[in-house]
Amino acid sequence: MLVNTTVVGIPTTFDLSFFRYWVEFLKPIHKLSPQGIELISLFLNKRQELSSSIIDENVLDEVLFSREVKKEIRETLGVTSNHFQVLMNDLRNKKVLVDGKINPKFIPRVDKKQNDYKLIVQFRFDERNKN
Repeated sequence: MLVNTTVVGIPTTFDLSFFRYWVEFLKPIHKLSPQGIELISLFLNKRQELSSSIIDENVLDEVLFSREVKKEIRETLGVTSNHFQVLMNDLRNKKVLVDGKINPKFIPRVDKKQNDYKLIVQFRFDERNKN
């Protein structure tokens, strides 16, 4: 048994629920609001759907952030255009979106042929940051 290691399994399906879990686990890094988490989860799920037919990453990002896809996601989220823009600005300010794309560190690299996905979180204990 490895010292200082815990393994926990989380049952989910490879759809929006997986991406919600993914983004929720990364919350200490991005610090998004609940609506921001839902928004980026929707973008990640849509990106995964589109990737089955679009191989080129640049084209994938162009389609993902097209007016039509953003409208679809905004309607799914149930917010006004103005509120959607506020949420998008928050994603940019928190570096979740960089140069009109999702920051690669927030995109899980999933092989759909596998039955699971492992997220390894390393906690680094820093004595200088004690409360």
